[in-house]
Amino acid sequence: MQTQTHTQKRASPSSVRNAWTSLADARLTGVKATTSISSNHEDSRTALQRIDDELGALASAVASMRTRQNALSPVTSLPVEALSRIFTWEAIMEPPLSSHKWRFYWETGRYEPPQTNAKLGWIKVTHVCRHWREVALNNASLWTTVKLESAALTRVMLGRSRNLGAVIRVGSSSSYRDLSKKVAASGLREHASRIRLLDLDTYPKTRTAILDVLSKPAPVLESVRIVCDCTDSDDDPAGAAAADYDDDDDERYIHEKDIPLLDSRLFGGQTPRLHRLVLHQTRISWDSPILFSGLTHLEIRLPARCMASRDSTTTPCSVISRTGACPNTKKP
Repeated sequence: MQTQTHTQKRASPSSVRNAWTSLADARLTGVKATTSISSNHEDSRTALQRIDDELGALASAVASMRTRQNALSPVTSLPVEALSRIFTWEAIMEPPLSSHKWRFYWETGRYEPPQTNAKLGWIKVTHVCRHWREVALNNASLWTTVKLESAALTRVMLGRSRNLGAVIRVGSSSSYRDLSKKVAASGLREHASRIRLLDLDTYPKTRTAILDVLSKPAPVLESVRIVCDCTDSDDDPAGAAAADYDDDDDERYIHEKDIPLLDSRLFGGQTPRLHRLVLHQTRISWDSPILFSGLTHLEIRLPARCMASRDSTTTPCSVISRTGACPNTKKP
């Protein structure tokens, strides 16, 4: 009996189609009555605006119907907390990225970047339905890990992460000029005080595009990792790739003075929560304020073929005496 009643309440597909067709015909008749094809520019603009208004209202009606349709889906019964946790896992497994990687082209004999192919990664969940989008936008922690692949995406993520600490990761796929443009357009300078973790894997000149905007205090910064490739003089991904095929590369020595030195003005010398500092092929002045901010892990690695200077400030004794001023540093 209940099944029969339910069947009677459900309208047939043809009647639904006829109802919407009648409504559409009525609206279209009204549009035709008030608009006409005219050579007058103002009349044509008015007619087009009327049609745009009708199409906008129709799109809104369709969106509301789809929202109702999605609300009846079984996945909608999931608690917001559970759905948000699923999005968190998705953000870890499928981060947004840009496949801007250098490739060797035999035709030209050069390493060149292919056309950038931006991938939304986990952010595609915000395009599924209105409910999923609201859940994702209301979870600021989803937007805290930023890879500087796109200036526009970086700006959006920094804004949506609100006041939470940000994780900034920069790889070695961008040239200095490209990265400088991204940094300038991304709004990173305005949000620099919110950086909680900084991870740079790049070249001496290229890394300055990031570090030059980090001159203000970093009150929530906890970890810094800077890995610098000093073998490439052009600071160019293509040059680095080509260097892999240089038979004479194994014989090259790097003088200590050619290894980049961190600017003493980095973070304004104020990093009260910094506890981890990792520097590969990067030097730091032993009187830098960030060395005395409560570090528990300090790791500095220079190239195996590095020719050290005779500067007394970098002798084993001086290093030990200075690191001894960091009582929280854990011994291996």
